[in-house]
Amino acid sequence: MKPCMSPKNREKIGCTSVDQKSQPLPQHIAAVSVPQSPLQSTSFPLIADPSAFYAPIGSYSPFPLTANPFAPYIPIRIGDSHPFDHHVSLAEYNRDIRGFPLNVFGFEGGGRMSNSLREEFAERYQSKPRLFRAPGRVNLIGEHTDYNDGFVLPVAIDRFTWVAAAPRSDHQLHVTSLAYDESAVFDMENPCPEPSGHWSDYVRGVATVLKQAGYPIAGANLMIKSTIPIGAGLSSSAALGVAVGKALAAMGGVDIAALDLALFCQQSENEFIGIRSGIMDQMIACLAQPGHALLIDCRSLESTPVPIDESKASIVVCNTKVKHALAGSEYNTRRLECEEGVKRLSLHIPEIRSLRDVSLSQFQPLSRDLPENIRIRCHHVITENQRVLAAIGCLQSGDLEAFGTYMGQSHQSLKDDYQVSCPELDVMVAIAAPMEGVYGARMTGGGFGGCTVNLIAPDAEENCRRQIKRSYHQKTGIDPDIYSCRSTGSAEEIKGDE
Repeated sequence: MKPCMSPKNREKIGCTSVDQKSQPLPQHIAAVSVPQSPLQSTSFPLIADPSAFYAPIGSYSPFPLTANPFAPYIPIRIGDSHPFDHHVSLAEYNRDIRGFPLNVFGFEGGGRMSNSLREEFAERYQSKPRLFRAPGRVNLIGEHTDYNDGFVLPVAIDRFTWVAAAPRSDHQLHVTSLAYDESAVFDMENPCPEPSGHWSDYVRGVATVLKQAGYPIAGANLMIKSTIPIGAGLSSSAALGVAVGKALAAMGGVDIAALDLALFCQQSENEFIGIRSGIMDQMIACLAQPGHALLIDCRSLESTPVPIDESKASIVVCNTKVKHALAGSEYNTRRLECEEGVKRLSLHIPEIRSLRDVSLSQFQPLSRDLPENIRIRCHHVITENQRVLAAIGCLQSGDLEAFGTYMGQSHQSLKDDYQVSCPELDVMVAIAAPMEGVYGARMTGGGFGGCTVNLIAPDAEENCRRQIKRSYHQKTGIDPDIYSCRSTGSAEEIKGDE
């Protein structure tokens, strides 16, 4: 008999099924009336030359022999051997913009992993594994709306976290990170209730949540490797949790419904790791379809695949190669500010449960009485939800230019209102946005470094990539990574060569 979900997760679901076939927008979304240009009051031109806004302050420079205009932010260069990686603690280094682990799980740039991972597993554990993988994601639009019960539009990309797994005869989990060449062991009969600060917490948290929910979590050997550029805001931690969840369920001989698995993995991050993330990253990892983005209503958890014509728009991800030290604490702070906004606004609009329930017309006359930090946080979330719904119509009608306009407005709001951008992200967007063939560009992920997502006409992609790489290096001294991505499907077991 399949175990029941916890009451907490049962309450979170709010619906009994998810239809993953391409379909018209849900009625409650399609019925929303969004003006053709709903954000005229918040539409700002992109910065033509963002370097003019940053004066060198000079107390710290990660760029040897060059002036560093971004010194106050103390960038942390993401890489295996950069000499400045150790200006922060190991705990900080091992977390990305939402507190997720950096690349402790191994990295191979593209290519097929299945054979090499099977061979490495067999050599270490002397047994034949089953292979599982879950995708990373970029969010096309709808940033920091997920934990405000809002709307998001992520797409799963062809970068994966892989887990090789085989059962054990005891109740222990043995987990190996190929990047660290390091293993962790814990006993599922007596799991530690508190996180240890080690990378293996992300595995142990999922195992603990599934066991508490009544699933038969048996002993297993696990080996983890990744092609997701981790630390870049591409949902490496959700991919890890979902891939581990798939593997552990298979080792226990059970199948966990996709939405249930997403909720369990979110619960692990929220309650075990302590990151108050929304549901977007786990849902896209569990429910993605090739050739589609996924419109997610983060309150009802209803999801609708939205086709993307990748013959007309390539998904290009530009990695700034920085992660700022303030990122770890600011994610939870933003969520608390939004909750405070709801509390204050509910004194005037008692029926609201979250910022999702507040319209811009309701918000504007009340906003003058809010503290400035609360006002601008709320303004971002309310207008970002409008942008998502407006942008959906553009994508469905094939109006990529209009969709790109909403992407630009989203980035400006994240920079000015939510204040989660950084100079490097702003430079990357300002370089790409005006280029011929670029429909739109914006930061993606939690912010404070990481990546931008760009929609680019395929015939312009090669030239744009070359120009972006050159210009970004000229302005920052950093050589960025640029990835051409294809949409992909959800987490799965790989039974043959892949």
